[in-house]
Amino acid sequence: IYNIYTASPTDKTQASSGVIVYADKDSVYQRMRKKVIMHSRNDFDRVPGIGSAKRIEYNADGRAVAADSSIRQARSRFR
Repeated sequence: IYNIYTASPTDKTQASSGVIVYADKDSVYQRMRKKVIMHSRNDFDRVPGIGSAKRIEYNADGRAVAADSSIRQARSRFR
């Protein structure tokens, strides 16, 4: 469960990597570590799919560019 209402706006000067957790008619929400950030849906040519790990950067025109991210989740055993 993610507290979408606590999402902070993204900093367009820095790239963000994380999993897309939700998208509505106005925003796209991305989980970065333990916080959720929001991107304007209008900045995307094509909105990334929910559940996909993406790296989102903004170009000089202010448009969002989403690329596959190298985020991986793994299970491990500590003995």
